[in-house]
Parts: sequence; C-alpha cells; structure tokens
Amino acid sequence: MSITELIDSARLADHLDEGLVLRFFAAFSRFEYALKAVNGAADPNWVAFAKAVEEQFAALRMQDEQLREAVDALLVKPPRKQTSSQEWDTPAPQGAPASALNLLLLVRRVRNNLFHGGKAQRGVDGERDNRLACDERVRDRFVEA
Repeated sequence: MSITELIDSARLADHLDEGLVLRFFAAFSRFEYALKAVNGAADPNWVAFAKAVEEQFAALRMQDEQLREAVDALLVKPPRKQTSSQEWDTPAPQGAPASALNLLLLVRRVRNNLFHGGKAQRGVDGERDNRLACDERVRDRFVEA
C-alpha cells in the first residue's frame, strides 16, 4: 500500500461531520492547554481540576437543563473505549457517574476515539458520534466552573 493509499484509508468516515470534529478538537486543545498552563506542567492534572470544580459544576448541572441533558446523554450511553484487540469496551465510571471526574474522562474518551481513529471506522453509530463531538455543553460548563 502506498503512502497516498494509506492516508486516503485513514480519512474520516462519511458519517462524521468534519467541521464538528475540527471544532471539537480546537476547543479541546485550548482547554487542555489552559490546564497545562495553570499547572505549569507538561501534563494536565485532570483529577485535581475535577476536584477543584466539582461543587461549581454540580451547581451548574442543577440549574442548567441543557447541561443536564448533555450529561444524561453521556451517562446513558457513554463513549466506549477501544481495546488493544480492536474491540469496544465500556469501562466502569471513575467515581460517581455524574461527577466532574467521570464526565471529564468521558469527554477525553470522545477526543481519544476521534483523534486516534477508532471512530473513523465505517459501520459505527455516526449520528451518536457526531452528537458526542458537537455537544459542547459539558465541556463549556467546565470552563465556566
């Protein structure tokens, strides 16, 4: 297989909206950079951030119906994780299901699935994948918290 054929085979599947995916990556990258800058470290400390915003995020979740709907959508059918055997698994939540820690994990899993190519495969749930990529309500509320 030539390099061109390899690159062509790695393109986003037809079911994914490239604009949504690019906006998601841009927003996630800015968010992750901010966490790194605040911590002064090469790796963002997701756990410390989740603990720091838990109370504010929980309060926002109670007040904001759209945020509750977005959280519920993530919790009812969480993004799956691709295993080393190329199977899809739904790992147990970290902490309480609606905790900031677990929700940040789920948002990162959406990013990882898109970035590392798992969701670019044909034959997966395209409508759901697009909804997960474009649903900015959870990510935006973490920024507000």
